[in-house]
Amino acid sequence: MPRGGRRINAGRKPGVLNKSTIERRERARIAAENAARESGAEKQLATDVLENLMMNFKQKASFYDALGEEGLFRYYAQMTWQAAKELAPYQSPKLSAVAVGENRKVEVVVIGGLPRRREENPPAVDVTPEKPPGETLPVPRSD
Repeated sequence: MPRGGRRINAGRKPGVLNKSTIERRERARIAAENAARESGAEKQLATDVLENLMMNFKQKASFYDALGEEGLFRYYAQMTWQAAKELAPYQSPKLSAVAVGENRKVEVVVIGGLPRRREENPPAVDVTPEKPPGETLPVPRSD
């Protein structure tokens, strides 16, 4: 006669998944990978899209120029120019962003004069400017 009751080490251990849970998780993982792969292949940077448009407009402008269609050529040439203008800041830096050690001339205009240099025993009140108003002073450069 069979004996019932709890036996040591019998049954599924705590935390172990059954077959249907394992299969469901695997299907979900595969579906997520496929969705990521499909959407990742279609996504492009905005600069890439703009560059593709510019090249398409350029090809169409060349095509209509060869056919002698002046109106369509002008339209696609204008569209090419607009796309190139919008794309240029992303493809080449501005000169001001890369200029190193450029020399600048700075002028300082004195309005109302400059205060005297500090002395060890300055007079109580002295309002006499060292330089007359309106005179420009050279600014020393620190190289």
